Amino acid sequence: MRREGVVAVTGWIALAGFAVPLAAQARFYPTTAVTTGVEARRYSFGAGFGAASIRQVAAPLAIVVPVGRRFAIDVGTAIAATRVTRSDGSFAELNQITDTQVRASYIFGRDVAVVTVMVNLPTGDEEISVAEFAVTSAIASPFLSFPVSTYSSGTSVTGGVAVAQPLGPWNVGLAGSLRLNSKYEPFVDAPEPFTYREGLEGRVRFAAERLVGSTSLAMGLTYSTHGQDEFQRGSISLGGYQSGDRLVAEFGMSGPVGGGTLTGYIWNYHRFAARDSVDLGVANRENVVAAGLSGSFPLGRSVELQPGLEGRIWSPDRGTGRLLGLSTALAIRPADRFAVVPEGRIDAGSFETQAGRSITVTGWGFSLFIRYSL
Repeated sequence: MRREGVVAVTGWIALAGFAVPLAAQARFYPTTAVTTGVEARRYSFGAGFGAASIRQVAAPLAIVVPVGRRFAIDVGTAIAATRVTRSDGSFAELNQITDTQVRASYIFGRDVAVVTVMVNLPTGDEEISVAEFAVTSAIASPFLSFPVSTYSSGTSVTGGVAVAQPLGPWNVGLAGSLRLNSKYEPFVDAPEPFTYREGLEGRVRFAAERLVGSTSLAMGLTYSTHGQDEFQRGSISLGGYQSGDRLVAEFGMSGPVGGGTLTGYIWNYHRFAARDSVDLGVANRENVVAAGLSGSFPLGRSVELQPGLEGRIWSPDRGTGRLLGLSTALAIRPADRFAVVPEGRIDAGSFETQAGRSITVTGWGFSLFIRYSL
């Protein structure tokens, strides 16, 4: 079995779910690189949804720095402006920098084990108004994909270990991580001091990949569980809340087609019912399934066309949602160390309420990313 495949699986299971995209190679990160750009996304909703539109413009920044062949540090943050416009024309918005994630990664042995430590630094404003909290809630669902889904979550530390080994024609791996969160005050306009601490999060991930002829197969399964969140007003405990466990299953295959590469994938995100659902009156369970195709086809020595098609089905506690998206990107590499990727997309779908009413949703997006390797 290819050694590079073992490294790729190790990196995939070790780094999946962190803020900065993974790039596991024989040298982990082959060179220092800086990625930045701008990404805009807007969704408009039909009558009866409550919000007329949600739009977000974000400018991310990611820096990766290899230190020798086994150690790497990467940093990721973003500035994001989000506005939720209500049906009556009023709006709420949140414009600020997000938290910053700093991660250190080290490869042990013959590139079959990775240890990572990530610190979430609260560079985002921990204290927001109740109106701004409504904005953060609107972008949090995995159904509508916004560039930034959370602004600030306080200080936290995540430690993880991943191992991978060849098993016959497969490269298989297993990873685990724990995240410890600090206490912070989420609301700036609370009538009394109000503190919140998210419960301990544990995550286990299994991944596998192999080649079948010229086609690459990859699959993953991630299970995460959360401890009880704690709420406190002054010195008085307001009780706790324990959200449901989460399960994410992924499968993808990629192979050569017509001088380029075509990739097909499917994933399913499921959040189980909250353990305190009786107190809330709702179970807060949720399921999102998505399937899509993406391609990469050369148009010349330094330009690639990257079309994409994806469909999603959302099943929350009440009602359902469907969304179909089309995207087209150009990967332009005018030099070995420099790449520019502009992309445009459109989305169309609907929400079905529990009463059977259909509400239309349309969307568009644009992004321009620049990557420079030092």
